[in-house]
Amino acid sequence: MRERGVYVIRIYRRDSVRTAGIVESVDSGEHLPFQSPEQLWRALQTLPSPRARCQLTQSNEEKKE
Repeated sequence: MRERGVYVIRIYRRDSVRTAGIVESVDSGEHLPFQSPEQLWRALQTLPSPRARCQLTQSNEEKKE
């Protein structure tokens, strides 16, 4: 199970046809745009989680030793 992350979701347009905005990971600062609820969900799954970031940092530290 993925560890929970903290995200900021900015919705710029919401009407009967579509929802548009940006989702940002607070941990990494990365952000992805979305044009539909499905793209928002994909962006949340794509952005790095705190756990993945922690594992990457540990891996890089092990390589230095």
